[in-house]
Amino acid sequence: MAKSVIKSKLDKATEHAQRVDDWNNRMKDFYENTAKMDRFLADLHFVKLKNVNDSMPSLMREHGFKLESNVEDNRLPGSLSSGNTTYCKLVKYRWKGNKVICRQYCFSTSVSREMMRTIGEGTRLMSYFGSRRKSAPYFLEVHKVFYNAPEDERQKMLFVMHEDFPSSSVALHLWNCDVTPKEAIEWTLELAKAAEWLNVTGVAHRFIRPENVLLSGEGNVLLAGFDAAVSFYKLANDREGEKFILQEPGLPREIPFELWDHLPAECFDKPYDPQFVDSWSIGVLLCTMLTGSHPFEVDMAKLSTQAASLPQQWRQSTERANVPYEGKDDDALRSLLDDIFQPAEQRMITFDMIRDIRLLRVISPSKARIGPGVYYRIDNVSALW
Repeated sequence: MAKSVIKSKLDKATEHAQRVDDWNNRMKDFYENTAKMDRFLADLHFVKLKNVNDSMPSLMREHGFKLESNVEDNRLPGSLSSGNTTYCKLVKYRWKGNKVICRQYCFSTSVSREMMRTIGEGTRLMSYFGSRRKSAPYFLEVHKVFYNAPEDERQKMLFVMHEDFPSSSVALHLWNCDVTPKEAIEWTLELAKAAEWLNVTGVAHRFIRPENVLLSGEGNVLLAGFDAAVSFYKLANDREGEKFILQEPGLPREIPFELWDHLPAECFDKPYDPQFVDSWSIGVLLCTMLTGSHPFEVDMAKLSTQAASLPQQWRQSTERANVPYEGKDDDALRSLLDDIFQPAEQRMITFDMIRDIRLLRVISPSKARIGPGVYYRIDNVSALW
């Protein structure tokens, strides 16, 4: 009896030491990655048009881009303007022998300054993660960004040149009702890796939706749609110390309500911590792929008043009951979604790629370690205990 008690205590101590070690390694990566991104963004310069009357094709030729077709590309995944094409269009070009896409934003008087700032920051962050393509193959590579500088900033235009993207997406598979549980888990695993890259660099995507999860012919996942991405961490400088940045509630008025249903309720109530948004969005997507329907029935206009009731609504939902399981006692996917659909202060912030067998077992079950991992608040050391 005494030996078993001692063994149990040793096992707990070993697990605790491992979690502390994992935590310290993740914090080291976090500070290194945020500093690296900060240096990149400080040196990032978009190419300015010589004058406001420059035509885009002539400017493109100066930098090696050749207009492939005057026909606009109708695909609009990866953009906040999916429901409103009046200020964003995609045009096909060629650059160094490869097809590229020009994402052209036209900021007319009908576009709010908030929307302009949101897209501007998202473009900068997309440029950074696109530059990491070799080490993080989950994001579209950005080649060049051009802009004009008219006297009236509401006539400003932004041209983002990035690699062509696959025509297939999770949205297309959902539309055709052909997502298998195995595909849903494999795609979610890839998406979780992409979200971890963002989170450990101090960035929240905030727009993880089916149309923004692109699928290559090999089944690899590309995460597009950086228009709403924000940094949630600011490095210390000479004037102030490091800090985590809260976001104001809501999104720019140009975004229709039907494009908000992937966000947790705290986004619409008061200033919120965006660190917790992406895991919720991935949970919504996983549930939709597994069951064929959205996990919540809410009035988007009144979402902030329903925040407290959503975890209970999930527990009682048909969707939760319909989550597939592989065996009599195998409730892994349902328990994973239970961990996600929680109030922000209790929600998992990202996915544990070391310990959480609920996703890893699909790829490498022999390497997955069962047990709680370091996937809660990055600034909350108490999560270790």
